Amino acid sequence: MKIGELATAASTPIETIRYYESQGLLPKPERTAKLSVCMMRWR
Repeated sequence: MKIGELATAASTPIETIRYYESQGLLPKPERTAKLSVCMMRWR
């Protein structure tokens, strides 16, 4: 579940959920790494 989905389901702002995470009231979620694609030209 994404944080936006959780916030909607709980009727709670995302910032509040992040705060609860930072205070240890909610477990830290497993976050996926963002991929960036770099295009290179070969000469």
